Amino acid sequence: MTCCRHRFLCFVGVSKVLLALCFGSNAASIEPAQTLSPTGPTGWNHQATDNFQVWAPCSISAGDVAKLLERGLERQRALWHADEDPQSWQPKCVVVVHDNVSDYRRAISSLRDTSVGTSTYAVKKGQIVSRRIDLRCDANSWTTDALPHELTHLVLADVFKMRPLPRWVDEGLAVLAESSAKQLRRGAELARAVAARATIPLPELLALEGPYASPRRDVFYSQSASLAAYLVQRSGAPDFCEFVRQSEKHGHDAALKSVYGIDDAGHLERLWAGDVLARQPLSRQLKLLAADR
Repeated sequence: MTCCRHRFLCFVGVSKVLLALCFGSNAASIEPAQTLSPTGPTGWNHQATDNFQVWAPCSISAGDVAKLLERGLERQRALWHADEDPQSWQPKCVVVVHDNVSDYRRAISSLRDTSVGTSTYAVKKGQIVSRRIDLRCDANSWTTDALPHELTHLVLADVFKMRPLPRWVDEGLAVLAESSAKQLRRGAELARAVAARATIPLPELLALEGPYASPRRDVFYSQSASLAAYLVQRSGAPDFCEFVRQSEKHGHDAALKSVYGIDDAGHLERLWAGDVLARQPLSRQLKLLAADR
C-alpha cells in the first residue's frame, strides 16, 4: 500500500505558504478511531455528508466546514471534468479540525510540524482506500487557504490516478485553489523572481520529483502555479490533463509537442515568460482557481 502526505506550511512573520510532500509506506494514515471521540476531553461535534466525515471542536461548526468542503469538491470536479460520472467518495474523507498546534501535531505524529493543514491518502491495488485532511483552526485563513489547498491534492489523486503526480503539477494546482489574497502574495513572489532573473529553468522544474530546496521554495510554488495557469488558460483543462497523462508515458517534451504544438521545455519557457511579462499585475494570472472568486 502506498501512502501520500501533503503538508500546508505557514511560517510566522513570513507571508508565504510552503508544501512539503513525502511519499512512502512509512507515512501511514491515521484512523479516526485512534484519535477522536465525540465525548473526548475537549468535546467534538461531527457532521457527515456524502463525501466527508468532519470532526471539529465545539468552538467550530462541523456543519459549516462540511459545506465548504462539499462546495469545494463540486467546483474542483467540474473544473477538471471529474463530474461526468460523479460518485461519492468511498471511503469518505475524514476531516479533523484541531483547536491548537499541539493537538494537530499529535494527530499527524510530527511534534515539530509548523504546517496549517495536512492531507493524506492511501492507495492499494490502484484504488484509494483512505483519505484524510487535518487542519488547524488557530491559524489565519485556514478555511480559505489550507482547506482548499489540501482538498485539491485529494481531487487530483482521483482525476489523474498517478502515484505520484509531477511535483509542479500537484503543488501548482493546489496553490491556484488558494484565496485571492494569497494569490496577490504569490504574484509578488513571482514578480521578484522575474525581476531578479531568479526563476527556475523549466526543464528543471518539469523534471523535479522531490521537494525543492531552500532558498528557492517560494519561487518554486509561485512559478509552478503560474505555469499551470498558463497552460490551462492556453487551451483548457482537458488539454492540460491530457498533457500531464502523456508526460507520464512519453516525457514532457513529446507531450508538449503532441498536445500544444510546443517543441520542447525550452520553447515553453520562452512562451510562458513572454506571457508572464505581458500580464501586469502578475496576480491576474494566478487567480484562475482562487477559492473566494
